[in-house]
Amino acid sequence: MILIFRKAAEVEYGGKVKKALADEVTADLAEAVRVQRPEVVEFFLPTGRRQSLFAKLPEATEGERANVSAWGAGHKSADAKAAKATIKAKAFKVPTGSLGRGGTATPSQAQSILLWIKTRLAPAAAEHGVTVAAEDGTDLSVLFIDR
Repeated sequence: MILIFRKAAEVEYGGKVKKALADEVTADLAEAVRVQRPEVVEFFLPTGRRQSLFAKLPEATEGERANVSAWGAGHKSADAKAAKATIKAKAFKVPTGSLGRGGTATPSQAQSILLWIKTRLAPAAAEHGVTVAAEDGTDLSVLFIDR
C-alpha cells in the first residue's frame, strides 16, 4: 500500500477554488502527463466547497512516519497499534486507479508518485495561482508499506 502523509511545513495552502479553475488545472495536468492519477489530483486540489483534503490532513510527525514504515516492513520493534492509528487518522491511501499502468504498489511506485506530485501536479496548480503542495515536496511524505 502507498500512503501520503502531510508533514509540518510553513506552506499556506489555497482555500476553496471555483470549479472552473479546478477544471483548468486538471485539464492542463492531463495534457502534460502520461500517467493520470485522478484520485491523487482530487486529494490535493481544493474545490469550490472546501480546502483540499491534503491541506486538512493532520500533520504526521517524523516519529509517527518512522513507526508506520517500520511496522510496514515487519519490524518487531514497531508499535502496530500506533501505526494503524496513524494511518487511519493521518494518511491518504493511494487508490489502485492512481498507481499507473501496473496498478501495483511498490517502493518504486511510491517514489514515482512523490516525483509526479512535485514535478507535475504542484507546478500545474501553481500556474493557476493555487498551492496544493510545496514544490520541493518538503511538506509531504509518500511511503510504501508491504501490508
